[in-house]
Amino acid sequence: MPNGGYVKIWRKIKAHEFWQKKRVFSKFEAWVDMIMQANGIDKTVIFRDEYIPVKRGQFIASERKLAVDWKWSRDKVRRFLNYCVKNKMIVLQKRYQRYTIITILKYNSYNPKPTSDKTTEKPQTRPQKNLTNKDNKDNKENIYIEDNENTLSSCSENSFSKIDIELTQFLIDKILENNPKSRVKRLTKKQQETWLIECRRMREIDERTPEVIYKVIEFSQEDNFWKGVILSMPKLRQKFDQLWLKAKNTKVSGIKEWLEEKLKEEESDPY
Repeated sequence: MPNGGYVKIWRKIKAHEFWQKKRVFSKFEAWVDMIMQANGIDKTVIFRDEYIPVKRGQFIASERKLAVDWKWSRDKVRRFLNYCVKNKMIVLQKRYQRYTIITILKYNSYNPKPTSDKTTEKPQTRPQKNLTNKDNKDNKENIYIEDNENTLSSCSENSFSKIDIELTQFLIDKILENNPKSRVKRLTKKQQETWLIECRRMREIDERTPEVIYKVIEFSQEDNFWKGVILSMPKLRQKFDQLWLKAKNTKVSGIKEWLEEKLKEEESDPY
């Protein structure tokens, strides 16, 4: 049986009907799911209003969430994770009983780092016209979005907070999951800045927490009606109250369960 080489499997495969079919996961499927959940690059992730640095090959999880995803009991999840630790497949870092960072050992064996060979580093993108031509001046601002790791223009990083960039990137990724041909694949710098400004206003003026914004984005792109309406950050801000009220009464993105868990945490917190 061949055991050399590898094939690239996009995370978008999790949107396929075969993966989405309700079933009890096998141990192999659970292992593949963990590899696919791991970050491809170092990132800062929002979790329960906390900014958590998560490195390449790591992801944040909880037994409850994995049990829901895999259709297992929490005891079975715990036994599986312990088995993986014992066999040096993963490392668990529990933080104050609030969350766990899972590190996939030998992650580079499953997802090698990009090489200098441009043919393997990225999928081929759409050919660009000659950007040095004065007639194509407007095209200089076009950003062709193909790689999830570098969607927003680097010029935005200097004028906006990391959290606004993370949230805006998350919305873009979710829209593209639903419609790979969406216009967000070619946001101009001006459009990017508009999205980032609206995200910042939601936090600073509307006083929305990053975690709540994250959850509402998640709901908006999973609900069959709203995913056809929320196609930009300004629209998300405009419809936020309606989305939040709707999301609290649905199980689509687990927001109701998340709220209940958050309330329990606040009640148990002596401070």
